[in-house]
Amino acid sequence: MEREKSLGSSQPQESAELDALFRLEQARVLYGSAFLSNLVVVFVSVLLALYFDSLLPMESTLVWLVPINLMVMARLLTVWAYRNYRAKFATVDFWVGIYVSLTALVGLGWGLVAWELLSILQLQGNPGGVMMVVLVVAGMITAGVHVLAVSSVAATFYILPAPIIIALQFYFSSPDGLSHIVFMMLAYSLFMTTVVSKQNRTLRANFLLQYEKEALIKSLQQAKSTAESANAAKSSFLAKMSHEIRTPMNGVLGMAELLMESGLNERQRHFAQTIKRSGGSLIHLIDDVLDFSKIEAGRLELELQSVNLRHLIEDAVELLADRAYRKGLELTAVLPSNLHNHFRCDSVRLEQVLVNLLGNAIKFTQVGEVVLELEVMQLSENEARLSFKVIDTGIGIDAGNQQRIFKAFTQSDGSITREYGGTGLGLNISNQLLGLMGGKLKVESELGRGSCFHFDLRLNIERETFYPEPALDEDLLNRRLLIVDDNATVCGYLMNQISALGLSVDIAKNGSQALSMLNTAADMGNPYDIAMLDRQMPGASGAVLARMINEKPALAATRIVILSPLNQQLSQGHRIKISLKTPP
Repeated sequence: MEREKSLGSSQPQESAELDALFRLEQARVLYGSAFLSNLVVVFVSVLLALYFDSLLPMESTLVWLVPINLMVMARLLTVWAYRNYRAKFATVDFWVGIYVSLTALVGLGWGLVAWELLSILQLQGNPGGVMMVVLVVAGMITAGVHVLAVSSVAATFYILPAPIIIALQFYFSSPDGLSHIVFMMLAYSLFMTTVVSKQNRTLRANFLLQYEKEALIKSLQQAKSTAESANAAKSSFLAKMSHEIRTPMNGVLGMAELLMESGLNERQRHFAQTIKRSGGSLIHLIDDVLDFSKIEAGRLELELQSVNLRHLIEDAVELLADRAYRKGLELTAVLPSNLHNHFRCDSVRLEQVLVNLLGNAIKFTQVGEVVLELEVMQLSENEARLSFKVIDTGIGIDAGNQQRIFKAFTQSDGSITREYGGTGLGLNISNQLLGLMGGKLKVESELGRGSCFHFDLRLNIERETFYPEPALDEDLLNRRLLIVDDNATVCGYLMNQISALGLSVDIAKNGSQALSMLNTAADMGNPYDIAMLDRQMPGASGAVLARMINEKPALAATRIVILSPLNQQLSQGHRIKISLKTPP
């Protein structure tokens, strides 16, 4: 009951406020359009006086011409007073009342004009003049409706006097012959007042709609401002808390590393490694939250500098090489052989994106390979377009989830989080970082067939740090090299890079094919100078194949290079010193 009472009391209050606002709008429209409408009254009255100058005595014309123009001058004076003193003197109702009163006098003036002129014209037997007066007065009334409809009172007082006076004049002067004109004028008055009433309701409804629209816009702007403030406060809180948590976590990681270097038994070392690994995961999560909060708060700015792109990519791959090796995956970076330029970009953020994409690819790939490809297209002397691709042979993403994964805290499937871990922030952050750099992260994938994440960046070439073309080692020119690797991607990349150095390159897919090719080349008197062997191959490993090659006298001249994963060292027994020059 109390709530109903409060609602009932608030509705009249709101209605009163709207009425007050509408009265303000009435005053604004009435006084805003008064200048032009009054000039029209003056112009028409003068033309009408000139038209009847030869037909009527001067006194008859001045009787109505002077008063109607005096009323016009009074209305114009009121307009001047309203514009200059409305805020200091009287109320809105006062100003509207003054204008309505003067408007009623003008309407009455047109009625007196009609009475005076019609009386004389009918005595003269001038039906053309009679029709002229009726049409002019009716036209002036009709023209005033549009301006005065905002105030139904003003419009009514302006409309009614003249038609009623004309009807009475015709009635008294010719009660028998012209009675139909009386009814026409009365019907005209009724019709015009009905039009005014409808137009007034329409204007009021439009005003209320505009008021509600403006109020809604203001409310939405306030809500938007409140939401932005809350979001900024949230982002600021996240950034501060992330920083505060990161500091002690770095201490935990540092102490765990020092602990691992002390004399621990195997069980204790396992515990210390778990602490370090868990702390590292937490640091990674904190970094993601910190970046996310900075981006959301609009406080993340790029630091552009000259970057050796080859070194940046190699560092990103090296950072994840051990993780790929532990899962038995091939991790390869395929770069153009002529990549000799420095580029201007934010190296930290670009490496962060690449590490995130490579890390995701390794995480969601159980068997096969992860490849980072780079293509460079020079657009002008100082600008190039770089196309990055991270391709994996992992679990893939179905078409319905390929856009969801770019949203914050989202992965393609809830079970993915449980099985593989992660927050779902990495791709969102990477995409927003690329957006700051002028790129956009895209994905092509098929469930069960791997994924390809790719993006393009337009970067400026740093000419002052332009790499000169590397001088080819004359000792390598025209040398023959055999690559032995079961991975076609690695073979293609090595062949492209090594051929650029002036060597002749062939490829073997496994140990047996390599031995056959090596023996055939030696028998033909054109042996291979170098055999580049993958350490991990099905069948004979690189180390086993190297031993078999060394045991054959016909292949003694072939030097051996074993490709070992980054961060993995060969045992002392498997190391072979390579030299293509004859020792002194």
